[in-house]
Amino acid sequence: MNVDKVTEHMTPQGEGQNEPSRISFYIVLGSLTLSVLISILHQLNRFYKMKRWDEMESFDSKFRSEQHFEKWYMQEMLDKEEELRRKKAVETLQRRDKERIAELFSQHRRTDKKKEEEANK
Repeated sequence: MNVDKVTEHMTPQGEGQNEPSRISFYIVLGSLTLSVLISILHQLNRFYKMKRWDEMESFDSKFRSEQHFEKWYMQEMLDKEEELRRKKAVETLQRRDKERIAELFSQHRRTDKKKEEEANK
């Protein structure tokens, strides 16, 4: 009887009995904490992927718009060059036509002068 009182005094009443429930409580608490952390990390990962996707789409659209601008600009430059070539070709043709007309006119004058000289003789 004396030994039972000593061992009762050394271990508080009920502590040994609650030990398995305390361990299971910590296991449940740890697993819940872990699942919450995993859920948070999953949501952050999804948010990061969505943000990256948006950034990639904005970069892609920006890149496409820059490509579109470059194509448009190059087409404009080609159109201007073509227009300048056409103007130069037209000017060249007009100059040649004027030279031909002047040459024909001078030939006509020469023939008229020769006819007048022959008529005067």
